[in-house]
Formats: sequence, C-alpha cells, structure tokens
Amino acid sequence: YDNHDLQLGNTPIMLLKKTLTAHWIFIVVGSALLVVAAMFLTHRIAGPLFRLEKTLDSMLKGKLDDTIFLRTHDEGKDLAKKINEFNANLSLSVKNLQTNADAVSDLLEQARAKTQNLTQEQQEELQIIFWNIEEKNKRIKAVCSTYTPKDV
Repeated sequence: YDNHDLQLGNTPIMLLKKTLTAHWIFIVVGSALLVVAAMFLTHRIAGPLFRLEKTLDSMLKGKLDDTIFLRTHDEGKDLAKKINEFNANLSLSVKNLQTNADAVSDLLEQARAKTQNLTQEQQEELQIIFWNIEEKNKRIKAVCSTYTPKDV
C-alpha cells in the first residue's frame, strides 16, 4: 500500500467514526431542526393543556365566568369549546335558580300576608310550612351563591 492510510480497528466503530466525520454537519443541522419542530409541537399541545387545567381548577372553585381562549394552531379547540358551552349553560341554570329562589321568597311574603283571615291554629300550621319553605329556599340560595356565573 503506497500513500494509503491503513487503520485497524473494530469494523462497526470504524464505520461509525467515518460516518460521523463525513456527515457531522447534516447530523447537527438535522438535530437542531428536530428540536425546533418538537418545541413547536409540544407548545401546541402543552399550552392548551395548561389552559384547560387552569380553567377546570377555577371551575372547581365555583367560578363559571372563566373562558378558554386558544391560539389559532393549538390543539384541543373542540374540548375548549365544549367546556365554554358547559360553563355558559351552567351559569344560565344557576342564574335561573337564583331568580326562582327570589320569586319563592316573594311568594312566601304574599302568602303570609293572606293568612290574616285564618284561625290561630291554621296560622300556626301555615307558619311551620312557611318556615320549612324558607329554610329550603335559604339552602338553595346558599348553593347558588357559591358560584360566580358567567354573563350570558
């Protein structure tokens, strides 16, 4: 062998060394592109997951006025839309429940005013019923007050 570089060594390791020395620029650039692509993909998934978790935590605290806004290319838009719709529907139900509880309170006051013409025994019986209705209505109002409904 004249003017040749002869190297002895384990064949797979020698081939790996030669491949790395010949193609190191492609490996470095390809790895960098892979890292950048992975960052974009994980941000499209991890960001919405963080936002969904934050909104569900606030829902557990009774805040129904939180709305999930996602970026245009984020994943999970369908889930976010359904959670937003659920919050809107639940807020509407809580508001209706509060309105009806207030109406029951008004009706109780009207009914109390009309018991003047009854006997003492009938008034006492009705007072017990009125008191029970008021207590149940207070419990309903207490449950409704634990939620912050969304303006629908």
